[in-house]
Amino acid sequence: MKTKPLFFTVMPAIFLMLALALPVQIALIYQINIFDLTGIFSKLTPLNICLMGMFAWVSFATFKYDKSLFVLLPFVNLAVFVNNYVVGSFGEDFSIFETTVGSTAFLALSVSFYSKSIYRVFNEQNYRWWLSVPRKKLSVPLTIHTSANTIKTKSFDVSETGIFAITDNEFGLFKTAKNQEIELSIHLNDKILQCKGKIVRKSLQKGAYPEGVGIQFSQVDGQLPIWLESQAA
Repeated sequence: MKTKPLFFTVMPAIFLMLALALPVQIALIYQINIFDLTGIFSKLTPLNICLMGMFAWVSFATFKYDKSLFVLLPFVNLAVFVNNYVVGSFGEDFSIFETTVGSTAFLALSVSFYSKSIYRVFNEQNYRWWLSVPRKKLSVPLTIHTSANTIKTKSFDVSETGIFAITDNEFGLFKTAKNQEIELSIHLNDKILQCKGKIVRKSLQKGAYPEGVGIQFSQVDGQLPIWLESQAA
């Protein structure tokens, strides 16, 4: 079953709760009614409010797999450490030891974003396999135009977002740089579908899959979804 990793469900929830925890914490400490937003926000510092916004944005960015999160994350940690240092050093509700433990725990939480399996999900769409659309095993002739040459080959499977092309005898597909814009013609019995895309992966033979390249479409012929639907049977 194609279910996304638990990380991308849990982390948005954690950061959303962190954003909400600050006003809830104020309400509990100062015994303010939770619905008295004016009273609660009057006790929040500008840094507190800034942190709430940062936590909410990290929650949203994680949910949307937005790689710009990695630009903001170090600043979020800096803000957390500064905020907790001020609270522990000058406040009366928490000791410096407690706030340091909190800051360290938050840093550990942030470091988890940099694990290889998580980091590449943000940076490469191919690793978001749970979002992939169904692929149909279809063998049709292909003509692929790269910046260097024209390659004749055939497909192994096709979806609305991409196609897996079996490598040609002269390995022209393997010599083509990844992410290079290419044009391809899909030759059907009664028509030719024109698409554009880029090579996003190169694979050696593995199991049922032959040696070839995965091509992600950037521009699709409008007839492609109709043709795929007709092949459903």
